[in-house]
Amino acid sequence: MKRGKIINIILTTLIIVTLITNANATISKGNVSYQITKEYPRGEIINGWVNISIGKEPINTSVKGNYGGEITIKRLIEENLAGYTCTPSDCGNEYTHGSNVKGQEITLNNEDKVLVMNIKGNIEGIPKNTHSIKITAKNTETCLNPLKIDYLNDGTIEWSADKSTTDGEYSCVYDNGAGCYTDNENEGLIELTTTPYCNKIKLPEGPKFEIGGFIKDERTTSSVAQLKMSLYDLEGDEMKSCNINILGDNKWVKCNVDYANPEIKDYYLCMSTKESVSGIKTKYETKNSCGFYGYPPQTTTSADYALTARAARYANIGSIEFNNTIYEKKGNPGSLEDYMWDYIQEKYDGNCTGSEGCNIPIRFSSKGTVNITITSVKMKYETNIGIPESNEVYTTSTTEARISTNGFQKLYLRAGNFGVPTDYGNRTIRITIGTLELFNEMISIKKVPTITDVNPKIIASFKKTIITAVIGKTDNRTIKYEWNYGDGKKETTTTNIVEHTYESLGNRTLNLTITDADNNQYSKSFIIRVVSPKEVINETIEDYKTRINILRTKLDTKQQWYYDEIKKDLEITSNEEKLKKLTTDYNNALKDNDEEEYLRIMSELAKMNIPKEIAISRKSRGIPITNPETINKEKIEDIAGSTYSKSGDIDKGILIWNEQNTQATMDYEIISGYSGTEENVIGINYKIMIKPKTQTGTIYIIIEDNGTVKSGEKISKEGTSTGITITNPTVDKIIEYYTTNPTLIDNPETIRMYYSPEPMVVEGFIDTSTIDYCNYNSICESSLGETQEGCSNDCQPETSKVLIPIIIVLLLGLITFIVLMWWYKNHYERHLFKNPNDMKNILKYIRDSEGRGTGKRAIKEKLKEAGWTNEQISYAYKKNNKFDKAL
Repeated sequence: MKRGKIINIILTTLIIVTLITNANATISKGNVSYQITKEYPRGEIINGWVNISIGKEPINTSVKGNYGGEITIKRLIEENLAGYTCTPSDCGNEYTHGSNVKGQEITLNNEDKVLVMNIKGNIEGIPKNTHSIKITAKNTETCLNPLKIDYLNDGTIEWSADKSTTDGEYSCVYDNGAGCYTDNENEGLIELTTTPYCNKIKLPEGPKFEIGGFIKDERTTSSVAQLKMSLYDLEGDEMKSCNINILGDNKWVKCNVDYANPEIKDYYLCMSTKESVSGIKTKYETKNSCGFYGYPPQTTTSADYALTARAARYANIGSIEFNNTIYEKKGNPGSLEDYMWDYIQEKYDGNCTGSEGCNIPIRFSSKGTVNITITSVKMKYETNIGIPESNEVYTTSTTEARISTNGFQKLYLRAGNFGVPTDYGNRTIRITIGTLELFNEMISIKKVPTITDVNPKIIASFKKTIITAVIGKTDNRTIKYEWNYGDGKKETTTTNIVEHTYESLGNRTLNLTITDADNNQYSKSFIIRVVSPKEVINETIEDYKTRINILRTKLDTKQQWYYDEIKKDLEITSNEEKLKKLTTDYNNALKDNDEEEYLRIMSELAKMNIPKEIAISRKSRGIPITNPETINKEKIEDIAGSTYSKSGDIDKGILIWNEQNTQATMDYEIISGYSGTEENVIGINYKIMIKPKTQTGTIYIIIEDNGTVKSGEKISKEGTSTGITITNPTVDKIIEYYTTNPTLIDNPETIRMYYSPEPMVVEGFIDTSTIDYCNYNSICESSLGETQEGCSNDCQPETSKVLIPIIIVLLLGLITFIVLMWWYKNHYERHLFKNPNDMKNILKYIRDSEGRGTGKRAIKEKLKEAGWTNEQISYAYKKNNKFDKAL
């Protein structure tokens, strides 16, 4: 009976305390309490807002969605930049000190323990170098940091264990200790240079590290070379480095760096040679790469290299003293005493006169079992009556702070990442705050394309960068991508891959909107960080040099006669000189760390047009040369050196002479340069073929353009026209003509090209009463005077009329086969690539990746990640292989 009464008293007391504690907590909804979007794709988050007023609610009260997503009320308010106040005013916990634990052993087992120092009076400051705390800590050797100390319990670690074992072993790794590199995926060896090869790698906690890589020294020399291993943070700042002597090694080599990493996080691990040397190599592979060639950070990854990092174990901590000297040595800002004084001012306004005084919290955090004993505490502080000293440390109990909004606030929900269902159809979404339901609403999940990500999100200014959008699977083919780059430039494409150049430093918001075939739209924004081009300038210069070497090697083969003209058009020699000067400018800028000069140099590099490869992008065959509308008799007279003395239809006379004495056609090929996804036309080459039917005498070819001719015949230039003189041709003549005229490049068949005999010969063909007429329309019109003798193009001989049915019968099977193959080829490609531009862009991506040295397997993986199927990728590779054979 007594036990029952006691239990009732305890329960009643708890209820009363709870009611008192929450008596003033209120959450009120506005008249229009919420608004949300009603239609979503799978995997999206709720978009909308709630209109509420909050009064004295615990700051860590959860706001939750019934399909995932959670955020504290304080963070939701802060993310919306809404006005609020807290009790206490600093929004921190209220601490009440308990029993003194100085000199007592406290056992921590993978847990946190908060203790407090207590001071009283009207506090006016804490003198510098007057606080210290001595601790004895006992723990076993471990790969996890055994103890961390957080003054003020604000999430910032001021001290962490950094004592390492002395046995020389480095046995602690994160994952495999090599980042993305996998040794059994090794694809070969690559030669080291003074420019580093780097992997992005996650380092474990550790007091110091051993870093290294695999080396194969293929040199025949007996001289020692030095290898440099470097550790960079994600900003590209070198944290530590060490050197390794190399001579005939064929193994993993390592060196030690005295660098403490207090928590698991990402770094760049890099390897290079100290001096230029040939023959030292390392392994690489390209599957799921996160490595690159160049100084970090880099915006694209292409391979992983045989690099490794391991940490030493943490030793037993033993005795430590923490004071302002250690605080500053650990890299903390300001002084330890000022840090605590700021806390007293913000939380208590210096008023510690109450019975509780002011409590300064210290959080001890352990991994594994650690036994700590606080052996000494010294805490001096200034008051209006003097400088007292506190020498104790206490246990504590905490009360959570409370938050109130400044009236009703519209709080947008995206900050909470509240999910929607993953299955299609209509579903009810609910958002709650604590136990209060803010709303429930029916939403529809539709088959709409989604944007998962864009890469990269760190881009060097003035560097043309390929940006790829990762698109979620959808049943509807996306037909349009609208890119708003956030720098005033916009672009619409039909593929998820674009190239863009950001010119100024800072953050830009890239907004991408995609529209599918059913006109469903989806938009998403990403922050793009535009960084200094300092680290990519040297990489870009080396890339351009490599491109020039590849182009020069190809063009020097003179496989095509116009290669010399392409070398001039691409300004190979002058670009080499420009790169030499920019290299010198860059080295000078490095000495002064001149940011403006980095931007200027990268801007100059961005203007240079050096393609990664050249290829024939378009061609046509068998085009008739002479068109009566293009003939200019004055130009014929200029090149022939004689005039027409007889009036009449000279154009007609030339056409009739051409028909009776020659057969002439032309082919053309357009040559383009490729860089990334961009195609730039370089020039066009015409091949003119003239077959004499009779003894023709001298023939004059006129091309109303000022390009370059390949011919053994006499060539003359008259203004902007080119003349070619062929004397008494008895065999077929082939003449090639190369031009960069932009009008012709856009429409090659509009070239004004014609040929004629001597003017005096033409005069014999002007009399239309005796000479058959031919209008070249493939119809034999006897009413106009067309005959087989004078117009064989339009009028076929009688024998041909007999042969035509036979030829049709004989070739019917072949024609049918060709038509079916053509139909299959075109329909199969359209089946794979509903949008023709998709075929073009995947080909460009393959060529660009191959130009960077990326292996076929890695290219296929990247394309799969972007949403391409195996069938599409295989077809594109076959098409690419055929394309490569064009030159």
